[in-house]
Amino acid sequence: MPTPHAYPARPHLLTTSAADAAADLRATGEQLAQVRRVLILGAGPVGLELAGEIREAWPDKHVTILGPSAEILPGYLPEVRVELHRQLEELGIDLRLRSALESLPPVQDGTAAAFTVRTGSGAEIAADIWFRCFGAHPNTGFLCDGALGDLTDRRTVPVDEHWNVPGHPNVYALGDIAELPDPKMATWAQTRHRPSSRTSSRNFEASSPSRSTNPAPSRGSCCPSAPARAWGSCHRLKAVRSLSPW
Repeated sequence: MPTPHAYPARPHLLTTSAADAAADLRATGEQLAQVRRVLILGAGPVGLELAGEIREAWPDKHVTILGPSAEILPGYLPEVRVELHRQLEELGIDLRLRSALESLPPVQDGTAAAFTVRTGSGAEIAADIWFRCFGAHPNTGFLCDGALGDLTDRRTVPVDEHWNVPGHPNVYALGDIAELPDPKMATWAQTRHRPSSRTSSRNFEASSPSRSTNPAPSRGSCCPSAPARAWGSCHRLKAVRSLSPW
């Protein structure tokens, strides 16, 4: 994984000790505790959860989320987005969609330092700390030599409906590196990609793929938006409601 992380993870370095990792987390918390205005770049599940956690822990902080998409969580059920908008409004979080910065803030992420940034539309945003919650990519750098063909724009490996890499009958790609319409989420991997691995194994043993993947019609997930609340959806459920997991 590259350093710095493409999301607000700590520690900064993967080679650090457990004690140093804990110290890194505490240091980030101390930086966050002393500021008033928080800017979160990225309106995906990670950014949304972080915003809710901050507002629950520090109700006096002003939290702004910026996301370039026209709608929140594209691909999820409309009911999920409605419920999430309600929760964010209830928490007093400033969500700005269709918004992207001209450039990243001039200070290190996760570090207390006042700054002002400008969006592509010319709006100025002042904050005291920011967190990067976008830009994660699968670890496919070892495939950049083109031996299996070109990677996609998302740095994933093209596969057909049998998880087979086109042009390579005995090569299959699974998990985050596979270019599939399903989201790259842990719950998705547990419910759909585990059977996928068994299916691809059978296809490989048979030397002629016969089983295929069928993407779900909508995304299902459950993600906390604060310590005492969450948003989510499950396949085949018609209604989505606020959850209280703890």
